[in-house]
Amino acid sequence: MLELETMSITNFLCFEEAVVDFSKKGLISVLGDNKDATCADSNGAGKSSIFEALYWCLYGKTIKKMSSDSVVRKKALLLSPLSYACVNLHFKVRGDSYQLIRYRNHSTYKNGLFFRKYDGSGECVEIEGENKKETQEIVEQTIGMSASLFRQVVLFGQGGMAQFSQLTDTEKKKLFEEILQVDIYERATKQARANLKESQGK
Repeated sequence: MLELETMSITNFLCFEEAVVDFSKKGLISVLGDNKDATCADSNGAGKSSIFEALYWCLYGKTIKKMSSDSVVRKKALLLSPLSYACVNLHFKVRGDSYQLIRYRNHSTYKNGLFFRKYDGSGECVEIEGENKKETQEIVEQTIGMSASLFRQVVLFGQGGMAQFSQLTDTEKKKLFEEILQVDIYERATKQARANLKESQGK
């Protein structure tokens, strides 16, 4: 089970710098206070951007399906065309500690993805595939959720029920199969067939 700890945000959407502490908070209520336009109350205060940052860090895409470069804060780009976006997330899965850092347009790290695991002594080990796509697959295997499952189950926000009802039967079936982890039976069947074939060959 994914257990969020802290998330640091730099130049992502409306945030210049922000740190969100999820650790040992239980149920969290996110309230907004728009300091730029008092008539807007909580609208445009950055509530949704917190969840966008979390989703982008984990999966490299946004809930609202924005273009890749549009995650970099516009005001930062006005000050410097070399500005970049970064989200740094610390979390635990089954007691193991991990760090995930994702960049967009960084001068050194480019559009980098860095995944690390920390052992009991605090030493970190880089976890990486042959390329960024493979590293992303390792991230998703570690947290045990695809982007679509995370969006439909964890980020079940306004209009979530309507979005779910608009899925095709095949998409709903796939979603429930992933929740129930029924693919374990498919893997077991394949392994059993392979074992049978091997024993018959002997």
